[in-house]
Amino acid sequence: MKAIRLSLIGALCLTILAGCHSSGIRGFWKDAPLVEENLSVCENRFADFAELAVKAPAQEAVQELDALFNRLKYDQTAYYIYAEWMDAAFYSPYSPCRNATLYSKAVERMVTDGVLTMEDCEPFIQHRDWININIKGDKAVVPGVSLDGKRTLILVLDLGCPSCREALNSLASDKKWKGTRKVAIGMGHGPEPDTAGWEFFRPEESWAVFDIKVTPVYFVVSEDGVVETSYTPAL
Repeated sequence: MKAIRLSLIGALCLTILAGCHSSGIRGFWKDAPLVEENLSVCENRFADFAELAVKAPAQEAVQELDALFNRLKYDQTAYYIYAEWMDAAFYSPYSPCRNATLYSKAVERMVTDGVLTMEDCEPFIQHRDWININIKGDKAVVPGVSLDGKRTLILVLDLGCPSCREALNSLASDKKWKGTRKVAIGMGHGPEPDTAGWEFFRPEESWAVFDIKVTPVYFVVSEDGVVETSYTPAL
């Protein structure tokens, strides 16, 4: 299903770059086929929906998401496919449609509809818990690190991932972070990085807060400890 997730994220980016707009989100799924022989048609349709959903009033977007689930629960095969698409669209930090409200609603339906097994739901539940931490405007949660009243750039990286280590250098050399405190949270297995300008931490509690599979990502915390910029891909 990883290929489906990556394909959908690409479709979302292309849709937004093309400036594709519909007349509105209400009734989006009323007559739209859920599954067609050419699955990419459905995938692109869902990408259009995701773009509309994150721009629409939250109540309207949630109502239309409910309408989609009301149809999906009668088609188990489609349910599994759309669950993966929702994960790619509304959870992934690499998606322009990442949205905690819509993703949380989707996971609520996955759990209560009973189409997926609880074992199938577990990764989505974990993602729901992660996406609701360190949202822009919330008090920052950074285990093992004292936020000492300075604006702070926090990079979360997998120590076994070479590209994650490259992010340390690229962010350190970016002039827009000059004068900003830089903190690196290391996860996984690997030696401690020694890149100049970074404070390095490896707290055990990081696994409850951060998803190693989406690293490297960074976020910015203001002087008063509030998330100023939420998770952003570092490469």
